[in-house]
Amino acid sequence: MNNLDASLFAQAELLTQLVAEAIGPALDKAGVTSSAFALMSAVSTSDGRLTQAEVAKRLDVTPPTLSEAVRVGVKLGLLAQIQDPKDARVKRLSLTSLGKARVKQVISELHQLELETLKLLDAESLKITTDTLQQASLNLSRFVHRRLV
Repeated sequence: MNNLDASLFAQAELLTQLVAEAIGPALDKAGVTSSAFALMSAVSTSDGRLTQAEVAKRLDVTPPTLSEAVRVGVKLGLLAQIQDPKDARVKRLSLTSLGKARVKQVISELHQLELETLKLLDAESLKITTDTLQQASLNLSRFVHRRLV
């Protein structure tokens, strides 16, 4: 194994690519694209609290790009735009019942994929791996934040 193969970042990138490939059938089954699922996930975790502009920032897309994705999501019955009661220019996003069902469906299949992926790891190895990844994520987050300040 060379240094690149042993790199945490290289392994994380490989895992990300494999998960993206493996999730494709679940997304197809739910009738959503990966970008639509990313949007729906961001909206789901915010529970209608985030504005469209905040969701765009969270997803690192331009507001016009997000507006088009939202328009499609609304047309498909997956998303709802809610006018902010304090500022009529501001729209907040929420999932419709259908949108919630689609997110739940994909997450359920992701959970099954995760169980299948990890079934040969013992509990101690899994805990060490998870703890290491959480600490690495925290450290990297702090590093990025310091660079932005």
